[in-house]
Amino acid sequence: RILGTRGASLDKGDEEFQLVTHANGACLKSKVKYMQSDWHAYYRNVADHLLLGEPLAVTPESARRVIAVIETSEKSSRLGRAMAVPKHCE
Repeated sequence: RILGTRGASLDKGDEEFQLVTHANGACLKSKVKYMQSDWHAYYRNVADHLLLGEPLAVTPESARRVIAVIETSEKSSRLGRAMAVPKHCE
């Protein structure tokens, strides 16, 4: 569950997540289906990288921004205020 000042996102793990947005005095609700993915391919790629030297599909550099957003969100929640993601993570 992610709560914001103008809406929220709720994921119950049932192949879709719910979005709630408050705009112009109205409450808008929608559901968004999960993107199809192949997690097995990700782990096969990691194994192939370690065992065979294949290039990584998801590099540490590409994951850096995602991790920064998650960490900033957690810190923002603890402090109770909005925070910008550090520029060095872009």
